[in-house]
Amino acid sequence: MPHKTEMTIVIQISLLLMVICNFRGGGCVKDVPQYSTEAVVGETLHPHCNVSTNPDTDDDVVLVLWYRQDKGTPIYSVDIRDQNFKGAKRWSDDGVFGNRAHFMFDKDFDHFLADGAGCKGSDAGLYRCRVDFKIAQTRNSMVNLTIIAPPDRIAIKDEADVERASVVGPYAEGDYVKLKCEVFGGRPPPKINWYRDGKHMMSDIQSSASGRSKVSIITFGPLSRQDLNSVVSCRASNHPRAPHKEVTVQIDMNCKFS
Repeated sequence: MPHKTEMTIVIQISLLLMVICNFRGGGCVKDVPQYSTEAVVGETLHPHCNVSTNPDTDDDVVLVLWYRQDKGTPIYSVDIRDQNFKGAKRWSDDGVFGNRAHFMFDKDFDHFLADGAGCKGSDAGLYRCRVDFKIAQTRNSMVNLTIIAPPDRIAIKDEADVERASVVGPYAEGDYVKLKCEVFGGRPPPKINWYRDGKHMMSDIQSSASGRSKVSIITFGPLSRQDLNSVVSCRASNHPRAPHKEVTVQIDMNCKFS
């Protein structure tokens, strides 16, 4: 008789296979091609779904269904039965894409577009496109969709943890400056860089206690008269196509002039 632990492992593996098979259309589908695509929040998505037919047959697409991994029912459908592509019946789940989605046919691939207000962070996930034909077997393909979300907000704070929007100080000659840059949001997590009068500065990176922001700290000095009105900037970015966030402050000083 199998050991209890072995039986538990077998049951867990069986349940996992059931979940995978269910997402792939009620039966296990082998060798399903998987594609990856990414977009920045607000951009238009173009995930591919292969609807090409054999030119040597009189085959046609009759039904296209899109699924998302976290939902057991279709989120978008195109019904071409007994009609041409232009007259196809289209339906979109209001809780997912709603009127942002439109399915366009071309010669080799179909484009599933999330347009209108553009894609959202919640659109990220694993999708499956199922295509039914008059003659050929049903075709499935998977699309792993990554959504890049730029940072939401950025702030520079002084030694007293007070947010500064334009000026820090005043400092005296010989003082050291300690500034904190806090960045909120962003997926993937943003990189933080400091600049002083356009030159890159080294800094310490850490996460906030709440885990909802990322913090970078710089310390520099001792200050001299030449540091008056020096410009310090903190910049956060997480993708070449995503807009970065930046905040800049000037160093104010009480200088002693002889």
